[in-house]
Amino acid sequence: MKTRLMKLLAGAALYAAAAVALIACSGAPSGTGSAGSAAAEGGGPLAQAGEPVQTLYKASCASCHGVDLTGRAGPVTNIQHVGGKLTQEQIAAQITNGRGNMPAFGGKLKPDEITALAAWLASVK
Repeated sequence: MKTRLMKLLAGAALYAAAAVALIACSGAPSGTGSAGSAAAEGGGPLAQAGEPVQTLYKASCASCHGVDLTGRAGPVTNIQHVGGKLTQEQIAAQITNGRGNMPAFGGKLKPDEITALAAWLASVK
């Protein structure tokens, strides 16, 4: 009986961990907290983007990268200075094809949306 309960608890913990991981990068908009709002409305990088790019970023990127670009899923998701590390073409390729834990958005976003996001991110240095 005790072994069965332990297996049940271990399975529940594993399920909860998987659910949290999926929710963290689900594509749901982010930034409802004060730091996210400040980044979007204040002088943060997202505030420098045009409204269409802000909307795209919030809907497709902010759940993992954060509204302030500091990353929500570990240091590798921090893109505060991505424009100083990658060219616009490299950024567009990564958005389109994905890499590592980042999913590909080539089938979800239109080419002009990817170009707009990449152009803005390339300016974030």
